[in-house]
Amino acid sequence: MEQDESSVLLGLKWNEQTMAVYPFAFHFQVRYRFDERVLWVDYITENLGNAEMLYSVGGHPGFALRGALEGHSLAFSQAGERVGFSAERRLIEGGYYSGKTAMVEVSTGVLALSDALFESDAIVFNDPVFDAVTLLDSQGDAMLDFYCWEWDAVGFWTKPGAPFFCIEPWWGWADEVGSTGQFTEKAGLHKLAAGAEETVSYGIGLP
Repeated sequence: MEQDESSVLLGLKWNEQTMAVYPFAFHFQVRYRFDERVLWVDYITENLGNAEMLYSVGGHPGFALRGALEGHSLAFSQAGERVGFSAERRLIEGGYYSGKTAMVEVSTGVLALSDALFESDAIVFNDPVFDAVTLLDSQGDAMLDFYCWEWDAVGFWTKPGAPFFCIEPWWGWADEVGSTGQFTEKAGLHKLAAGAEETVSYGIGLP
C-alpha cells in the first residue's frame, strides 16, 4: 500500500471470501518500519462494519540459533532494568490450553534454554511482567532484543532439535480444552466498536 526507504505498509480488506469464514467487515494492515537499529512491526486493525467486531492478532517471528538450543538463554527486563520473576506457565496439549500450569522461576532475570523446556509445546505467559527480552548465545552475547510494551501474552517456542527459536507477541490466545467452540465466547478477544481502529506493536532490536 505504501513504501519508502525505511518502511513498507501491507494491507488486507474484507471481501466475500473472508466474510464466509470471519463475519466482520475489516481492514487489517501491517507496517514494517526501521528506526535506527530497531525493526518495528505495527498491526493495525480497523472495524469497517456497523457493529462491534471481535478479533485477536499475534506474531510468530522466528530467529536462527547459533548452534544447538542448549547454551542459549533469555534475559528479561522491564523499563530498561533486568527483572527476576516467578510466573505461571500455561501448558498446552494438542494445540489447546490444558487448564494446567507450571511455575517458572527466573529469579536472576535469565532463563537457560533447553529442548526439555519445550517438550510440552510453548512456554506461554499471560500478562507478562517484562516488556523486553534479549536472546543470548552460548557465549552470553546478545543476538537480538525483543521489545513489546503492550502484549496480552507472550509465547516462547521451538521444535526440539530445530535450528530456530520463536518469540511470539499475542493479543489473544488459543482455546482451552473443553471450550465451546463459539467464537463469541473465546477468551482473550479484543473488541472494536464500529468505525474504531486499534494498533499494537513490537520491535526487534539488532545488536
